[in-house]
Amino acid sequence: MRRFFVQTLPLDGSSMKITGEEFHHLVHVVRFSKGEEIELIASNGFAKGFIQEIHREEAVVILQKVSSRDGMEYSIHLIQGMPKIKKMDEIVEKGTEIGIHFFHPVFMTRSFSSLSASQLQEKQKRWQRIATSAVKQSKTPHIPIISEVTTFASFFDHFSVSSRDMKIVAYEAERTQNLFSILSKGFHEDSKEKHIWLCVGPEGGITDQEISILKEHGFYEITLGNTILRTETAGYFLAGLVQYVLEFSS
Repeated sequence: MRRFFVQTLPLDGSSMKITGEEFHHLVHVVRFSKGEEIELIASNGFAKGFIQEIHREEAVVILQKVSSRDGMEYSIHLIQGMPKIKKMDEIVEKGTEIGIHFFHPVFMTRSFSSLSASQLQEKQKRWQRIATSAVKQSKTPHIPIISEVTTFASFFDHFSVSSRDMKIVAYEAERTQNLFSILSKGFHEDSKEKHIWLCVGPEGGITDQEISILKEHGFYEITLGNTILRTETAGYFLAGLVQYVLEFSS
């Protein structure tokens, strides 16, 4: 069953309209017609329904089953040291499939890019499209948000990382402390919105100074094992482990 993206769903289970790019895809690309069943995914839930009407610029869908996204227990953030630009495509795509909720691309000391600010904004839009497409393909129950590219030096000025959050950085110099020992510490009992912050460096790795700053903000250093993973692999590998442990230990 094909999936289509909409901004929000009416949780009363009535009907809604599909417009814009998704309407074009529905009618002119996959060529769906009246009566066919589809799935819809939005920021507040997902639904199944059937196409009741198709007009010149919109389609009306009757919703048959609507599921809310309320009550999500935690959100996973990936602070990704900017790799070579094309590698971010894979990081966003695979990370979305794994279940990362927020991507925060940051320029670290060992990052490199010759792109201008306007070009980086266009890349951000591209990564958001990749994330939306990955949601449709993988049937993950949420649409991640791609932050604007920022510098590591200014990251903690833009984003609020609470002392109650779980904060983890993959660091190749760490040899003993692992993910499972950190997750066993659990979340702060008073934390209503639980956030897990994961940090991965660029191709050249994270510098000692950057590690010191992360530790000042409460990040735990962990090892990912004896092998050194590529930056485009490490983030979603780590997120996948987190998802697995939390899902099957609850």
